[in-house]
Amino acid sequence: MWANIRLQPGLRLEPYKQMPTIFDTSRVQKLAKTLEEDIRSRGLTTGDRYFTASEAAEAYDVSISTAHRALKILADSHMLMRRRNHGTFVGSPEGKRYIVDTIHYIEPAATDSRADDYSCWVKALREHFPNVSVQFNCVPAENAVEYTSELIRTAKLTGNLLGIVVNSYPDVYPLLSKSGVPTVVSGSLRHDDPLPASLDIDNHESGRLLTRYLAERGHRRIFVFAHDNDRPGTHDLLDGVAEGITEAGLPANALMVRFFSNNFDAFGAAVKAELECGLQSESRPTAAITYGINRARLVTQAATELGLSKPRDFEVVFCGEPASGDDAGMYTRAVGKMSDSQRVSTVAEMLKQLSDGRGFERKRVVIPVELLEAEPRK
Repeated sequence: MWANIRLQPGLRLEPYKQMPTIFDTSRVQKLAKTLEEDIRSRGLTTGDRYFTASEAAEAYDVSISTAHRALKILADSHMLMRRRNHGTFVGSPEGKRYIVDTIHYIEPAATDSRADDYSCWVKALREHFPNVSVQFNCVPAENAVEYTSELIRTAKLTGNLLGIVVNSYPDVYPLLSKSGVPTVVSGSLRHDDPLPASLDIDNHESGRLLTRYLAERGHRRIFVFAHDNDRPGTHDLLDGVAEGITEAGLPANALMVRFFSNNFDAFGAAVKAELECGLQSESRPTAAITYGINRARLVTQAATELGLSKPRDFEVVFCGEPASGDDAGMYTRAVGKMSDSQRVSTVAEMLKQLSDGRGFERKRVVIPVELLEAEPRK
């Protein structure tokens, strides 16, 4: 091809010069500031998914090139993390890698934890944070927010950098979301809970399986004892129970949903009052669905005190993690198909990703469930 090119006499070839690109840097800076304000005003935290360049361009009516440069400014300052083929995520607190000194494990005071449960957590957390101090906090429900707030305040005063794992304590989720402390929830969440990372069983399928089981056992009127911050449409368990009622061909009034606080003493007294009231009805409930073995025990205790013999007169089932205790086998339950070691290792890895400023492909890990029927009584 080149052999066919002939130059005319006197024609000179000038070297190629690329024309300079004129770009409005003030517009890029303005958009970067706007995006930063958007992240803060929406309360987004480390690991939350954020706009791609094309999404930001559409949202703010700018070119993709402008959006790309604005996102790069935030990525350079660690406000954002951009991962090829995965998307854009909110960066780590203060735009730095978060070095964790102490990990606090927070759970309700009445949780049925054993020494080997704690050992499992310590082992998994120290695999990802070799030099970290692990502290376990069993907090009464009435003091949960105050306690957690003081824990964070004290840590900031002393310069002690925290990581937090919460075992099903919805009252403290909003506080932790605003704190900027890397936090992972191991347990129940609602759809609108603000924390960025969690691991939980499939509550929707749990509710459906337990309801179908009770319906097949002949129960036609069922109590559901739920948290006071749960509502149909916001929590998967209640939605799954409603689906199970429909599948079983039962009317909507087959369910009696009652909401209670995390205070276990108050829960037991309130459940007894509800059962006592229900006994006076011609179509009294003959079964109950609740969360966790501790609440199941309280419901059983209340029923026994009222002269109801489980399971002939009143059957209690629950959803949650595999339960411990000699009486665990007396309950039918929906439990996650993941071992304790796998579960705690997954939570530890998620916390490590948050502290390192890395985002997740899945922020909410859902564990498939199976129904374990009660063991025959001897």
